[in-house]
Order: sequence, then structure tokens, then C-alpha cells
Amino acid sequence: MEPSLHMLEYDAILQKLADFTHTRAARERALALRPLQDLTQIRLRADQIDQACRMLDAATPPLSSLEGAEAALPLLALGVILSPEQLQNLGSFLSLCRRMQLYLERMASAAPALSAYGLSLAPLPDLLHEVERCLRGSEVDDRASPALHALRRQRAAAQERMRGKLESLLRAHPDWFMEGYVTERSGRLVLPLKRERRRDLPGTVVDASASGSTLFVEPASVSALREEAALLLIQEENEVQRILATLTAAFAAEVPALRQNAEVLTELDFLFACASLSRGMGGVPARVEPGRALRLRGARHPLLPRESCVPLDIFLGLAPAETGVVVTGPNTGGKTVSLKTVGLLCLLAQTGLHVPCEEGLFPLVDHVLCDLGDGQSIAQNLSTFSAHVQRWVEILRLCTDRSLVLLDELGSGTDPQEGMALATAMLEALAARGALLLATTHYPEIKTFAEETPGFLNASMAFDPETLSPLYRLELGKPGESCALLIARRLGLEPGVLARAAELCAAPTLGPRPASGPLPVSGPLPASGPRPAEAAARPGAPVAFPKAPAPAPAAPAAGTPKKRAFAVGDSVYVHPLHRTGIVAQPANAKGEVVVKVADRRYTVNQKRLSPHLKKEQLYPDAENYDLSIVLDTVENRKAKNKMRKRHVEGAVVTVPGAPEERL
Repeated sequence: MEPSLHMLEYDAILQKLADFTHTRAARERALALRPLQDLTQIRLRADQIDQACRMLDAATPPLSSLEGAEAALPLLALGVILSPEQLQNLGSFLSLCRRMQLYLERMASAAPALSAYGLSLAPLPDLLHEVERCLRGSEVDDRASPALHALRRQRAAAQERMRGKLESLLRAHPDWFMEGYVTERSGRLVLPLKRERRRDLPGTVVDASASGSTLFVEPASVSALREEAALLLIQEENEVQRILATLTAAFAAEVPALRQNAEVLTELDFLFACASLSRGMGGVPARVEPGRALRLRGARHPLLPRESCVPLDIFLGLAPAETGVVVTGPNTGGKTVSLKTVGLLCLLAQTGLHVPCEEGLFPLVDHVLCDLGDGQSIAQNLSTFSAHVQRWVEILRLCTDRSLVLLDELGSGTDPQEGMALATAMLEALAARGALLLATTHYPEIKTFAEETPGFLNASMAFDPETLSPLYRLELGKPGESCALLIARRLGLEPGVLARAAELCAAPTLGPRPASGPLPVSGPLPASGPRPAEAAARPGAPVAFPKAPAPAPAAPAAGTPKKRAFAVGDSVYVHPLHRTGIVAQPANAKGEVVVKVADRRYTVNQKRLSPHLKKEQLYPDAENYDLSIVLDTVENRKAKNKMRKRHVEGAVVTVPGAPEERL
């Protein structure tokens, strides 16, 4: 099934899902997802994601990266004494477990099954308290033990006595020294003695100036104090190691609980990522049932925004004898997009993920088998037709009465008569195996076959004959016309060529071309390049049902993603940072948005942002709310308030400069 997953861009959905995760383990799990065959597992995951969606609507879960804790856990089993930083990471991990447990307790009424994960978390409060008591930042705190506190006081006192002794020498003999201060060389406190005074001050020369005129000397009277301080330092380091070893042993004793905590947080991170994906594409839980029934209403392809897609309605296999649908219609009309939408949504539903539609009923299939795109390969010496045949061989090998088969431009790439014969034979062979079929074609003989063969149904992509524009709407029950000559005329092909083509295919006359130029269309045509549906049909390109453009006024090309409108004050999710922020400046001409995250500002392309909460949901009376409270500094706001009342001498208002980083 792997080639079909790639053709249907299932991996692109998994990448979007992985972008919502916070932990490495959850990301790896997201990228490794595959459709399930167990109905119980499918329904359980779909229900958990539904509950996670309800929790997200109520409050954002306290998730963050577990990278530090994940790196420290394997070391505990090896008997390694952890560093203060590693112990701090484990402490932060326990703190995160406690916050998540409290969050799940608050959400028990909204999502009782998912909130039960909190019962499996062990925050280990005593161990967390011990870490917080013993460590400050990356250092062991003086309060970690009475012995450490005493040793550090003694060493500090020895250092003070050394410094006092040196300063007394400076005061007593100022003419001996180049400078009147104590300095440090190679970790020792020394005095900058003039070379000619070397015999006047017994001690050890630690260093000398570049010219040799100054000697940095540790006086003999200070050496004994330094040795005392060095001994105290050794004792202090031993005590620090003892404390770190004790904390490490305490964590090592709780390794099973820590691993369980990590597994629970990974599972929750994965489920909340699935919920975020569902929210982003307008998903709903899908019904997956045994049998052959496939019913989609208001379905959209998840890789393009909802507002630029025409919903798809399709029904197949509702009666036992129903086998397949043959879709015909004009080029650029959305036939390939229809197949990709059905196939991808079937895969998502069987993975347990939500699907973007109003209603979705899917059969439990063993394979989704595809022949999409031309598959031409110079490296493998494959022509377009050869690639199609290779896929047919694989499809026939794997196909069963529980398979869904998607065939695009069936029989193309070779002699039309032979291609039509092969296409008909393929449909008959797959129908004999009992598979569910969706196929697109331009052959009129295939339309006749679908009309006359029990179990098959014709369908067409709607086309507006007035504007010569595709409507990207699937209509079941009737065959469509390819409209090749009309589309060629619309795209500006020479009238003489069109007339000769009409004569050769015995088509009715197309009528004179308007003197003003090309036939009227619903919107401006690009000077060159593929139509939206053609681009969508190519492997690797995002596909969806672009909306049918209105006859007037001119509309943007269908299938072109619209720019996301982020208003100042909106909360957005910044994918590179895996954090939410507030829009400080709307998108410029390049589509770059300035977002404030914590106390920093970043310039982020709007494609790397996802809507989180509109400002109307964040602030009371959003239209009149003073957003400077959120976006400006306290000092600026105080200065502005004073300046509004009266002139303030020396008042300064700082204008935010360029954002600190471009993501």
C-alpha cells in the first residue's frame, strides 16, 4: 500500500500532524502512522481525538519538549551520576507531570475517558521538592546539606583572609608595586610587584608582564592560606558529588514511574496533536463500518483551506450490487481531485483521524490501491503506459473484495482502441473480485460500459457551457463530456485549427470566435502554466476541489490558497517555535507577520502560522481594547500616560525596532 499512500499524499498529512507535536517520541509516532484494520482501535482513537478537541476548546494543555528528560533517563540505568543540569531536566519533567495532572483533573467533566490518563501520572512530589531544594539553576545550592553550607563559608572566609593579607601589604609598601590592587593569575591571588623589588617580598612568582618589568607574586605569607582554601575546595567538591549521587540514586529508584510518565505524556502529546490537526482542517469523527458502504457529504481535501474548496458528495456501495463509479468530464474539471479526496479521507478515517467533511461513512478496507499520475521514469526506462501497466499488475495482485481501487485516466497513454479495450477489461476484472471502484476516463465506450453494466454508475464533473468554466462539482448518475474543443477555444487555440478538429471528429460547428478576443471566462486566465486542477493532479502537489468561479466579477484562480488574514491581537501558533504568540504587526507584501512570543518579537511567514484564538475571544470588548497592554512595555505605557496629561521633561518612549529573529 506504500506507493498508494504516497500518491494520495497521506505522508503530507502525517507531516502536518508531526508539526503539532512537542516531544520527539510523539513526532516519531505521528510520522509512523498507518491505517488500522481493527475497528475497535479505530473507534477508540477517533473518540480520544474527539475528547482532546473538546479539551483544546476549553484550555490549552501544558505540553512542552521532554528532550532533556528523555536524554537523562537512559543514564540512570547505567549508574552514571547526573549533572545538576540533567537533574534539573528531570525535575522540570516532574513539574510538567504535575501540571498535566491538574489540567486533566479540571477537564474530567468534558472528557472523562481522556482525563483518566492523569491517574497514570506519578509526579513524585517529594523527589521534586528535593530537587528544588538542592539545585539552583545549574549549581548545587548551599542549603543542599549543612556540611556543604559550612565548607563554603569556611572557604569564603579563607579567601577573605588571603585578600586582607595582600591588601595590607599593598598599603604598607605602596612603592613596591606597579598597581595598587590585588589581581589574579592562574587561579591565585597575586600582587603586581616591580622587578627591582623582587628580593623585598618572599613568595612564588606566578606570572610576569610582557615587558618583564612586573612580576605577579604570591607572597609566602599567603601560600598557607591558599593551601587551606584549596583543601576546603576539594572537600566542597566531594560534598557536591555526594549530593548529586544521592539525588541520582533517588531518581534511579523511580525509573519505572518516570518511564510510565514519559509514555503517558507522549500519548497525550500525540492525541492533542491529532486534535490540533482536526481543528485546523475542520475535521469530524468518521464512521468506519464493516461492509462496502462509502458515503461522503460535504467532503474537502485537507491540504487546502476550506474556503477555497468545493465540497464533494459521493455515494458508493450502499447497495450490495454497487461496484464502481466511472467519472467523466472536461480536463481541468477536478476528476483526479475527486479520486484523491476519496482515497485520502478513507485512509485518514481508517487511521482513526478526523476527516474534513460534514458526514463520512467509510468501509473497512484492506487496501487502497491507486493508479494516479503518469509514473513516467527515464531512470527505470518506464514510459507513461508502461508505468500504468505495472501498477495494474500490482493492483490485480493485491485486490480483494475488501479493497478500494482508484484509477485515473484509465487506458490512456497508448493506442485509443487498445487502451479502451484494456480499460474495460480492467474494470471487469476488478468488479469480478468484488472491489469498490472509482475510475476516471475520456473514452465514450467506457461511459457506455458503465451505463450498461450492472453495479456501475456514471458520474460527471459539472461544466458551465456559458462561461466554458469547470464547476468542480461531482454529479452522480450521468456521464460528462470532455469538452476538449471548447476548452481549447477558451485557451486561445487558433480558429482554423479548432474548425479542422471539429470537422475531423464530426463535431457540430463551434460558431465564430468573438471579434473582441477569446470567449468570455469567469476570471483572468494565466498567460501560461497549468490550470489549478491540472496542477492538483500532479504527484506531490496539494489537491482539493477549487470553488467554481462566479461569472462576474472576476474571481481568483480556483485552487490557489488564499492568504491567511491575521489581525493585530490575534493569538497564533508559531510552528518553528512550537509556541503560541500574539500578532504585533499584520502581514506585509511578502506575507511576513511580526509575532510577539513572551518578550521577544519574531518575523514569521504566515504559512508557518496557524490560527489559535481570534482577538475577540481573548479580550473583552475587543474593538475598543487597548492592545498596548499586551504588545507594549510597561515603561512605554507609563511614559505615554504621563505625556498625555502634561509635558514631562526627559520622558522617552521606545519604538520597537526590527524583530529579534526571522523564522
